[in-house]
Amino acid sequence: MYVYDFETGATRLLTDNVIEDYAPTWICDAPIVVFTSDITQDPNIYNTPALPIDAPPILVEESANQMTFVQASDQFPQNTPSDENASREELLPSPLKNK
Repeated sequence: MYVYDFETGATRLLTDNVIEDYAPTWICDAPIVVFTSDITQDPNIYNTPALPIDAPPILVEESANQMTFVQASDQFPQNTPSDENASREELLPSPLKNK
């Protein structure tokens, strides 16, 4: 997995494993990436800081924070709430109507 900084154009290889890591998402308002890895022979969800952008890649089994431990398919983390505006409880102003 890679992280890309739009402001600087820098790219960071985030994880470097022989087993693929997949389904990344962000923790709201934090530079933390949550993702799935099969590094323990069954899918589990992990998180790790995305920054600093110039940091070396991590080995998931050594440096990532494991969040699930059940012998089941713990995959595809989703940020909650899934809608960007949900944190504002949908209290956005209504769109302007054409006159």
